Amino acid sequence: MERMLAADGAWAALDDAAVINNTWGRGALVNGTDYAQTVRHGDSLADRVRFDWSWPEADPRRVMAFPAVFAGQRPFNRAQEGGAGMPVRLEAVESLTLDYALDWGGDEGGFNVALDIWISSDPLSGAGAITHEVMIWLKPAAFSPAGGAAGSSELDGASYLLSIRPEDADDPHDWTYAAFLTQEPVKAGRVDIGAALDHLIAGGVLDGDLWLMDVELGAEITGGQGWLEISEFDLTLEAAPAPEPIRGGAGADLLEGGAHGDVMAGRGGDDRLIGGDGADLLRGGAGDDRLEGGRGADRLEGGAGRDRLSGDGGDDHLAGGADDDALLGGPGRDRIHGGAGDDVLRGGAGKDSLQGADGADALMGQAGADALLGGAGDDLLSGGAGADALDGGDGNDRLSGGAGADRLRGGAGDDLLSGGAGADAFIFAPGDGTDRILDFDPSEDRLILRAFGLTETPTVQDGPEGATLTIGDWTAIFEHVDVDALHAGHFML
Repeated sequence: MERMLAADGAWAALDDAAVINNTWGRGALVNGTDYAQTVRHGDSLADRVRFDWSWPEADPRRVMAFPAVFAGQRPFNRAQEGGAGMPVRLEAVESLTLDYALDWGGDEGGFNVALDIWISSDPLSGAGAITHEVMIWLKPAAFSPAGGAAGSSELDGASYLLSIRPEDADDPHDWTYAAFLTQEPVKAGRVDIGAALDHLIAGGVLDGDLWLMDVELGAEITGGQGWLEISEFDLTLEAAPAPEPIRGGAGADLLEGGAHGDVMAGRGGDDRLIGGDGADLLRGGAGDDRLEGGRGADRLEGGAGRDRLSGDGGDDHLAGGADDDALLGGPGRDRIHGGAGDDVLRGGAGKDSLQGADGADALMGQAGADALLGGAGDDLLSGGAGADALDGGDGNDRLSGGAGADRLRGGAGDDLLSGGAGADAFIFAPGDGTDRILDFDPSEDRLILRAFGLTETPTVQDGPEGATLTIGDWTAIFEHVDVDALHAGHFML
């Protein structure tokens, strides 16, 4: 029996896939008055799926709709699922192909026919976690894909041009867009989606720890009249075994992963999440949670509450969220973000990046050449062993480089700086406050003053607590250092 979908966003499940009447770009246009778009389908994918549409005159700068067959879980509405073994981590995908058969007609300049593949950093977070949109155009149109030319690729013997538009960091709803553009329309055959994803991973556009959410086949419509028929949609996904996402409830839950990359969400309550082996994604949610990544490159997000996050082994990414959190990276090259609250961040062994954000934070790089940024608030930064880079940011901060040749920048506010052992560099700029260098060693330490734009060495004067250097509104006090111990060689202009 043939059925029809005419309402905006209407969808229906078919076998291991689904169809959707996607009119996402309609804006203020009224269905049935300004445009019409329908989806006709049978009881299964073995029956023909047909899309018909009539839109105002094409505007190549604006996509009105993308009616499609899809398999997987649409990130824009987690209730819309088409099965097919997705979401799945990209690194677990061994093979992904689509056998298809199509026909189309109408104002062909006003629509393309394309695969639309959505990639996410978190399969539990919906559209807000989208990182990449990958399209494979099977039919060109009068409009072009977004982005700039980025070479070409061969997929199952067919040549495609590649266009890439990077993510816009100023737009939280934006993502990286990549499009493989066919040279000639192909109405039937096989497309190797896995090869396209591998090409982007090899080029550094995608990461293997991201998630493949769904695969959609439809028409991007900018306007005019047309139709598209899909008589074959046979998607084959082969992937290494992967666990299902693990979700807690409103209480205090204990969630444990296994040997593969797990996804866990504690939600409410004081939860404990243990990732185990593999590249895990752990989200504590509300409550005072304890998250342990275990071995593997893990991502831990504390959420609201006073949380304790431990990355353990691997190159981990830890984010504390709201409230006063404790974050420990452990061995590996870790990225640690405290978020709001008075947080304690410890890098552990490895070349780590620690960022405090709001609050009076304590950042300890420990072993390795670490980068520490205090952010807002009166922060304590300790580099530990290794050649570290410390930046206090705003607030009255205390910076201690520790062992190694460190670079220290107090930033705005009245800061206390101690380089520790090693040939250290103290960096200053206009807008800094009154800073004190507690252990300047004239035999090996230096001042970097390039931001002031000086053309000659500034004059250092005696002060009650040691030599004093003033440039404009900024002052540095060299505690227990006599003015005669400083000379032009100490200043890098």
